[in-house]
Amino acid sequence: MLLRLATMADFNFIKSALLVLNIPYINPLHAINDIQKQRMYILEENGKIIAQCSLVPEEKYNYIAIKRLVVYPSVYRHS
Repeated sequence: MLLRLATMADFNFIKSALLVLNIPYINPLHAINDIQKQRMYILEENGKIIAQCSLVPEEKYNYIAIKRLVVYPSVYRHS
């Protein structure tokens, strides 16, 4: 398994999967914003995205929160 920062090359897959899955706490705008701010991480297995999450600063509370966690069902994983 490989944990890495998400890149814009990942966005098309993420966008498509999020639109199909219709997860209420994350949408493509969240994803592109997190990728651009370099706070989204991707977990890959055998070259396929299996999960993602974003590490978001919570300045009010002085910590970084894990947000927008998505574990993709195998049917949505890509190579």
